[in-house]
Amino acid sequence: MKIHFTSERERRLWFMAILLVVGIFSTLGVAQTVAAELRARGILGTSLIVAAVGIVAALGLPWIRKRPGLGEIGAAIAVLLVYLIIWPRVVTPEERTHLIEYSLLVVLIHQALTERSSGQGLSWTSWAIAWLATVGIGITYELVQ
Repeated sequence: MKIHFTSERERRLWFMAILLVVGIFSTLGVAQTVAAELRARGILGTSLIVAAVGIVAALGLPWIRKRPGLGEIGAAIAVLLVYLIIWPRVVTPEERTHLIEYSLLVVLIHQALTERSSGQGLSWTSWAIAWLATVGIGITYELVQ
């Protein structure tokens, strides 16, 4: 069966999303060991902050260049506020890692779906599908764990 992509960008986005899911599941056996090593070196919290800033920059800069509309800017501000509220309440760095991973996955799936639909901008349907898919992957991860 051959998969038809509407563009090279869509193919790359789906590839990155699948690669991220494989990465998430491949850490099942080693995540605690890596976290313990980073914690022992005193760099676990700093590593997560650097990763979060890097992801925001990698996603935010191209988004800003495409000149988002007011709706997209409002949605981004709302998401940022939710993160600012949630981040301090997430107790362990390992849980914060999940927050970063799954947030990135939602964005990748949404972007791939938006690209498939001819890039029509902010689509609530593609956000809902991306969110539901990511929740399903997260539940599967927890069940396997």
